[in-house]
Amino acid sequence: MNLSILLTTSLPALALLAWAAHLMRRARVSAGWPRVPATIMESRVVRQGNARSPRVCYSYRMHAEGRVGHRLWVGPRSVAVTGGWADGVIARYPAGAAVSVAVDPHDPAYAVLEPGPRTMHWLVLAVAVVALVVGLATSVAAGVAA
Repeated sequence: MNLSILLTTSLPALALLAWAAHLMRRARVSAGWPRVPATIMESRVVRQGNARSPRVCYSYRMHAEGRVGHRLWVGPRSVAVTGGWADGVIARYPAGAAVSVAVDPHDPAYAVLEPGPRTMHWLVLAVAVVALVVGLATSVAAGVAA
């Protein structure tokens, strides 16, 4: 097995897998976070070339302190995609709407509108596993060819 190929193909995949596992764990834990009332302050679609990204801003109070959040779920603040998905998100969270957010009890500045694992979490985890398998297979194949 070629060590340099193993390191260049598998280490990035291991880092991605570690990040994906962290996101999945935190997403699962978020389902049990306390929920507090919130108000949608802004809700719009941002265009990035052909892609569209939902941007939602909400206010909430935790421990008698006013806070502002932007996260839909655990992980990246938004995802840019094509199609009407962003419009559907904005339709669920119109400006002025009363909602509830799940707040991390260890970090009250971290809140999400949609707690729990989402499709995105499973997708990142799957990509990480595939990248690791491909990396290991590449390094084994290079070792056999050497």
